[in-house]
Amino acid sequence: MWKYTVKSLFDRKLRLSLTMLAIVLGVAFTVASFVVADSLRATFGKLVDDIEAGVDLTVRTKLDFGESTDRKPVDANLLTPIQAIEGVKAAEGSITGSPVIPLKANGDDVTTTGAPLLGVNYPTNEILSQVIQKDGRAPSGLTEFNLDIDTAKDNDFQIGQTYTVIGPQGRRQFTLVGTFAFNSENNDTVGAVISAFDTATAQDFLDRVGLYDEIDIQVNDGADVAQVQQRVNTLLPNTTEVVDKAVKVEEQRDDFSQFTDIFGTILLVFAAVIVFVSAFIINNTFQIVLGQRVRELGLLRALGASSKQVRRSVLGEAFLIGLTATVVGTLLGVVLGQLVQAALNSTGFGLPDGPTQLRLRTLIAAAIVGIGITMLSALSPAMRTRRLSPIDALQADARLAGAGLGRRIVIGTAVSALGLLLLGLGLFGGFETALLLMCLALGALAAFIGVNLLSPLIAQPVARTLGRSAFGWIFIVLGGLLAVASIGIFIAGIASVVDGKPAGIVLSIIFAPIVAGLAWLSFDGGRGARGLTGRLGRENAARNPRRTASTAAALMIGLALVSMAGVVGESLKKSFLGTLDNAVEADWFIRPANNFDPTASLPQEYTAKLRALPEVDSVVGYRFSFKAIKVNGDEKDLNATDYAPLSRHIDIDVVKGSTDTAPDDGLLVHEDSAKDNNFDVGGKIDVQFGDGQTETLTVAAIYKDATIMGNWVISNAMWNKHFSRQQDQFITLRLKDGTDAVTAKTDIETIGKDYPQAKAEDRVQFKKTQQQQIDFILRLINIFLLLSIIIAFVGIVNTMSLSVFERTRELGLLRAVGTTRQQLGHMIKWEAAIVALLGGLLGIVLGVLFGVAAVAAVPKSFIKTTSIPVGQLITYVIFAGLAGLVAAWFPARRAAKLNVLEAISHS
Repeated sequence: MWKYTVKSLFDRKLRLSLTMLAIVLGVAFTVASFVVADSLRATFGKLVDDIEAGVDLTVRTKLDFGESTDRKPVDANLLTPIQAIEGVKAAEGSITGSPVIPLKANGDDVTTTGAPLLGVNYPTNEILSQVIQKDGRAPSGLTEFNLDIDTAKDNDFQIGQTYTVIGPQGRRQFTLVGTFAFNSENNDTVGAVISAFDTATAQDFLDRVGLYDEIDIQVNDGADVAQVQQRVNTLLPNTTEVVDKAVKVEEQRDDFSQFTDIFGTILLVFAAVIVFVSAFIINNTFQIVLGQRVRELGLLRALGASSKQVRRSVLGEAFLIGLTATVVGTLLGVVLGQLVQAALNSTGFGLPDGPTQLRLRTLIAAAIVGIGITMLSALSPAMRTRRLSPIDALQADARLAGAGLGRRIVIGTAVSALGLLLLGLGLFGGFETALLLMCLALGALAAFIGVNLLSPLIAQPVARTLGRSAFGWIFIVLGGLLAVASIGIFIAGIASVVDGKPAGIVLSIIFAPIVAGLAWLSFDGGRGARGLTGRLGRENAARNPRRTASTAAALMIGLALVSMAGVVGESLKKSFLGTLDNAVEADWFIRPANNFDPTASLPQEYTAKLRALPEVDSVVGYRFSFKAIKVNGDEKDLNATDYAPLSRHIDIDVVKGSTDTAPDDGLLVHEDSAKDNNFDVGGKIDVQFGDGQTETLTVAAIYKDATIMGNWVISNAMWNKHFSRQQDQFITLRLKDGTDAVTAKTDIETIGKDYPQAKAEDRVQFKKTQQQQIDFILRLINIFLLLSIIIAFVGIVNTMSLSVFERTRELGLLRAVGTTRQQLGHMIKWEAAIVALLGGLLGIVLGVLFGVAAVAAVPKSFIKTTSIPVGQLITYVIFAGLAGLVAAWFPARRAAKLNVLEAISHS
């Protein structure tokens, strides 16, 4: 039986390839997500070890909670007594400030994609130094600096030339006197830009006069680190601590893990979607294949094979398919992981060299996905062979018995109800994040399975409705529009050559034939909806509702997720843009150009120059930090701003109190947080900051709109007391009444030329930019989800190909009674289009329902408006039908080429 299983499998190579493709992609994405995350984690871990090499102890201020960038500096006067402690071999103060941006010779700023732009003090103690001088010499004096070798090379900085460097306070001229590599000859900066100054200059330029960010210590050989740590600790004030290397390494690894974990989780989520879609396709494939092999399996039973042996043979095929897909998918996943890392490097996020990590848990995950999902998908079809009677199976019209419709309705209803219950608990149960996400994921999974079980109930009437010739005319018109579009693309390509842009003709040569091919398929499929072939295609889709529903299920899931993302994204966009229209009174918005750098801020000098403009009425600065305060023992995200002019810039819809007269020790609280904590205006609240200090703040105002300011707001004056970052991360500017807007714009842009890292936009520009950013995120999500839709189309190709094989004799009879090859092709194409349209409609309905529920669960302070992108959803339906025609092209050609006599004699 095992030899028969292997031979049976490899005798059908096309079916094997189509079945494997879906699960290979699922395994590949699963492996890639683990490989990327593990490789980055290992690479960053090695980098942290190298950075901390030689440093046994670190003196720093205490930070009980919050972001590491909020840690205050230490008194520089501590360095000398620390150096004199018994057991200390070397000690040196370190300074790191950001953003520090060197300007190129042409005045443009050096940019990165996410990596920070740092300013540091050049180390003078070789024992603790991680700097390798490459060219020139170390900086000395108030007008000299060094650059890391990669930044200097990539941006054409020349030693001996004078450049402008912008620091936290403002601009200054420095002469480049040398370049260096950080940590190793390969310059492991992880894409960061590093400017180095001597210590005195760094203290002055980076706003650290008389201060260090940390003091690094190396103990004598053979000295007891713990004893030296204890001696150092006796010298320190209560606000300062000394930690060993293990603590620093663990903290920095955790910081890097925040990025790698998020990145890996995102990939895993999309991999899970792909695997889920693939499971439906594999289950459907095995259902069809076993239906085609009933007589073959019956013959095996007649020859003496037991039902258990037949079942094992079917599961053996599933195991071999899963095993092969796992091996291929794992290899593809490793390659895909390397491509993802290469893509990160190409965007400027230079990763240090490190080995690709393929760990045992990755292989186990690949086996679970590849073998486990395939075996699970094949289990139900395999179990149905138990009821296979040898005598009945040898009949010409033998079929595998399926579960009764009544039983399917009961199970489908129960599973759907469970899914809705879990979704309701996730959306409205108020759980912690991990439990909430688990409820949502399991609820969505159950809902999809339940709808799939129930979908055969509507598959038949919907298929017959969608198969009407009226829908065919829609595709005929679409084909005409696509034909016009293909001509337009070609003409645009010729026009680009005339304009001196020859690349345009290359693109037109590539895309014009593709669009023309889609036009022909749409027009041809639409024609197939009319007359006899249209009716046959309609009846073929309707006569086996289970198969039609199962084939459509994979597409339903993909389009449901895309539609849900569309509803949530459109609602978010409408809400945010509505806030800009109704709640924002400022005329100009200024932010760092690098949105992906969490340390990005605006120089104090730049803000001061804007305030000094005669056209400016007021400037308001905004700051933000995650988990920066504790209220009643709970960590809260925090915003800070200038109270007095705030209401003239942003209307946060104050319901009690006032921001205009709020004192520096006042606290602004969102109404939900105020209600949860029973706060009222005038109440005193003990607020704990990460630096260990507690302030008793007075509730100055309670507000409704948290879209921009979040739930907790303090004054910038209070922020300056407790946080090391003193620069604004965002500012708004309001012009005086009657000011000439054109003159003001010229003056603002003139100042901006000296600070190219600051992006200043008026209301129209800012609104457009925010809309583009939201659209970009949504497009990125849809690109990943598009992979699941592509796999669903592979499922349609697979199902239609197997269906053609199953109906070989029927198709031969149609040809014998006069049906032309073209008519057969029309029939197959229209049948596939109906299946795709069914999946598309079901997916969009579910996606809209899930999207509306998700929007309802999000606080109104974040998403105020529920918006359904009707035009976008209609496009998805048309796209689904067109893609069904594309998926049917190969099966249709195969059906049209059938030999009539051989097809009639097929059994």
